[in-house]
This record gives sequence, C-alpha cells and structure tokens, in this order.
Amino acid sequence: DSSKRGPREGLDIEQYSCLFAAMVGIGAGMMAVVTLLQILCGERADCICKSRVRWLRHLDPKDSSPATFQIEKVNGKTVARPVPLAPAIAALLHGWLSNGLKGPAGNEWPFPGTNLDDPAAYLFPGLALGGTGPKRNRRVFDKPLTVRGYRSRLYEAAAVLERERS
Repeated sequence: DSSKRGPREGLDIEQYSCLFAAMVGIGAGMMAVVTLLQILCGERADCICKSRVRWLRHLDPKDSSPATFQIEKVNGKTVARPVPLAPAIAALLHGWLSNGLKGPAGNEWPFPGTNLDDPAAYLFPGLALGGTGPKRNRRVFDKPLTVRGYRSRLYEAAAVLERERS
C-alpha cells in the first residue's frame, strides 16, 4: 500500500549520482546499472532485473545504427518496445561491458563468468544464497536477479547515504 510509504519523489541528478556511487562503493555495481536502466527506460525493477544481453543493441560508438535497449515482454505489465539510448550512455554501457564496472573491493559488473556472447544470457544474474564452501552464495547465471535481492542492496545503499548525511 503506497500510503504507508508516504509520498514519492524523484531524484535529481546530484542525488542519483550519490546513490550510484554509494551502490558501487558497497560492492553493488550491478545494482547501480539496474537503477540507471530503470531511470532511462521508466521501467519497473522486475523488468530490468530480467534484462538479457540481446536487449542491448548497437552500443559500440563505432556502430552507425542508433543504440537501443530493446525491452521484451517479461510480465503482464511490461510493454515490449525499443528505448533509444543517448550516445554517451551507450558508450558508457559499452565500456562497462568491455572492461567492467569495477568497485573498490575488487567487485565488478558484468560478473566474471557472464557469457556476453550469448544473446539469451541475463545481464543481471541471480544469486543462490546459503550453502557451504564453494557453493556458498554463488552466482547463478541461468536465473535473473530477483527484485527482492535488488531492493535489499538499494536499501543498504540508502542507509549508507543516510549515515553520511547525519
């Protein structure tokens, strides 16, 4: 119920930049990219979390075709459509996909093991929590990031920003 959350407000560019930096700083670079795509596309987290490699088209700055994020119907609320990407955003995403978005703790997105040559690969793979040894909290490349997992890191970044402000 939205009345329990209170009124919603958008972020200005300075606030969003701080949120992005906080997410990368806590090792959640992937979540920072999810927020960026959410803002650019005006889509729910559920849609963006299910993004696949094939959704990103013509990102290379040398490509003469306009860059797009080709949203596919992933649930009952999503409308399949192309979303144009500004050349600067396309170049930024291309750079991250080529060289990684690296965080201070050595984390990066895309994760090592992500098959960017597979058009069906998830851009934001899920995480299997629990287990022991090498099976503890492992990345699951054939399942998408859950909205719950995304939101938990978003709340964590918000808490960091709140502590910095006080």
